[in-house]
Amino acid sequence: MIRILSIDGGGIRGIIPLKVLEYIECQTGKQIHELFDVIGGTSTGGIIALGLNCKKPGSDEIYQSTELLKFYITQEDVKRIFKHKIFRQLENEEEIDEDSALKETITADESLRRPGYLGPYYVSDSIENYLKEKFGENTKISELETKPDVTVFSYDIQNDCPYYFNSTEARKNPKDDYCVWQAARATSAAPTYFPAAKFASEPDSPIFVDGGVYINNPALTLLIQAKQLYPKEQNFLLVSLGTGDTKLSDADDLANAGAYGWLIKHQGALLEVMMKGASYTIDRQLQELVSEKSNSGFKIPSLKSYERYQKELLENIAMDDIKPQTIDKLKSIGEALVKEKEDSLKKLCKELVGN
Repeated sequence: MIRILSIDGGGIRGIIPLKVLEYIECQTGKQIHELFDVIGGTSTGGIIALGLNCKKPGSDEIYQSTELLKFYITQEDVKRIFKHKIFRQLENEEEIDEDSALKETITADESLRRPGYLGPYYVSDSIENYLKEKFGENTKISELETKPDVTVFSYDIQNDCPYYFNSTEARKNPKDDYCVWQAARATSAAPTYFPAAKFASEPDSPIFVDGGVYINNPALTLLIQAKQLYPKEQNFLLVSLGTGDTKLSDADDLANAGAYGWLIKHQGALLEVMMKGASYTIDRQLQELVSEKSNSGFKIPSLKSYERYQKELLENIAMDDIKPQTIDKLKSIGEALVKEKEDSLKKLCKELVGN
């Protein structure tokens, strides 16, 4: 049996899938890289996927889920990841016509002066230094644990195409062998939140943004990739971990909103809708592909098991909400998901160690 693990994007809500992974490691007595053959993720899921297969700097030990969880729950760490830009005034504000709609908006809502309007909300150097510290400044993707095929997803806006950071390809082609911290930075470069990631100075060098803009839930792509890696295999198990089914707040206000409403007043709302819609669609497609009651005729006989672990959120939790009470709430949500799905998880753990 070929075992596949997929982890959604969702910023600080990565705590939720990490609580599931922590349970799996505890129940099986094995680390995640020992249990799966193909592992991938987008954005925060990409960081987790890399971490689960990366040695701690100066050590031969690979990160456990509990250790990665500390990235998300330790205030000192999350404040380094989500470090604000210094607030600044709009340039040439005095030149704006007094009767213009923009002038009225500026007067009415000072949030336009905040980072995120004229530039990204958070700085890049802080998160980059953090990722270098946690994954090593020179550790390459080719040096990840060799058992699983590892993929994290980004989008190259310079060449206008998706980009997959993949451990198997990195070992074949030095051009694709980025540092682990670079892949982590690229997959999580959410537009308006962080600057895009560029690692070379040549004019046509890739400029990466968060893979969540097109593939927040990479489960179906990872299944196809596994089929390509193991073409003769007739038994696949796919585990997909969500980061919480968010609820869109202020839908009435957004119904007739423009760029200001979608991107500034309700910061992150547009990206949240894109991410949720993509994740939900992939889940529905996979349910159809595995269902014995499928009427589409597209059932994949070799996909023997598909499990999606996702938790509905009673309120919207922003991807960058790092308040201590929010982090405690996310831990509780992850624990509630584990308890709710415990029978399924116990069965899964037996399958993972029994093949």
